[in-house]
Amino acid sequence: MNLRIPCLLGLLLAELAHAEAAPPSVVLDRQARVAGRDVLLMDVARVPRALAALRGLRLAPTPRPGTLRVIERAAVAAALRRAGLPPDGFALEGAKRVLVRPRTTRLAESSLVATAQRFVRRELGRDVEFAGDGLGPWEVLVGRKTSALEVRWETPPTPVSDTVRVELLLRIDGVIAARRILRFRLGESLAEANGQAQGSTARATPSGRAKGADAAAPKQSRSESDARAAGSQGGALVREGELVRITLRKGPLVVVARGRALEDGALGQAITLRLSEDSPAKLARVTGPGAVDIVLGRAP
Repeated sequence: MNLRIPCLLGLLLAELAHAEAAPPSVVLDRQARVAGRDVLLMDVARVPRALAALRGLRLAPTPRPGTLRVIERAAVAAALRRAGLPPDGFALEGAKRVLVRPRTTRLAESSLVATAQRFVRRELGRDVEFAGDGLGPWEVLVGRKTSALEVRWETPPTPVSDTVRVELLLRIDGVIAARRILRFRLGESLAEANGQAQGSTARATPSGRAKGADAAAPKQSRSESDARAAGSQGGALVREGELVRITLRKGPLVVVARGRALEDGALGQAITLRLSEDSPAKLARVTGPGAVDIVLGRAP
């Protein structure tokens, strides 16, 4: 009897020593539903008190609504090591992988439209009509701390437009996580106001040109119009002795200069000219009335 007591005491002391030396265990769950934008260690596992400081360790982004994310045990171990724990400083138990789904809520189409309509009515002081179709419900993430729906102009309203675009923003814990665009048609009163504002501008003719545009356009000189007509009929666009506009091109470099034509030339025809009285004659190609091109390093 006396011999058995020391043996039992020895076994008890050995077990106590082993318990003291054993690292803290993190026990993984099989499944988890996560709020917020990130999956944290405390979402997918039971974390011992010794590792309480790591409960908020980020493991991965939260999956989008309608999807899931698989977090393997090896990924959790790697995250703990990146956080500064040595490989023998913890133990992982429980599931080999965790299936993570987002915690979501569903916003009905009617509530989305009503929220945006209230914003437009308050901003414009007018009623508007929803111009979209098939918006459907919006399934959104639930924030870990806060979830908020914010409304703002996607494009500011203008007097010449009969529609406005409103942006719905979902803020999760203060950060924009999703957005939707809604389009509204302005009411009759705004449409009439826009029509009056547009009435002060020039009205368009069936051809698409505003009345009075012909009168406002600069008139061509007779010589220029004659030259254009001659060019269209194959006649000379450049006359001998005429000062012409010369465009010199060499790769990406373009230089515009003046010179004097030494002969007549039709559109596309090569003629000779001089940049100055004592400069050598050069070949150029006629590109328009009183205009020629010289491409240096290439025959015209």
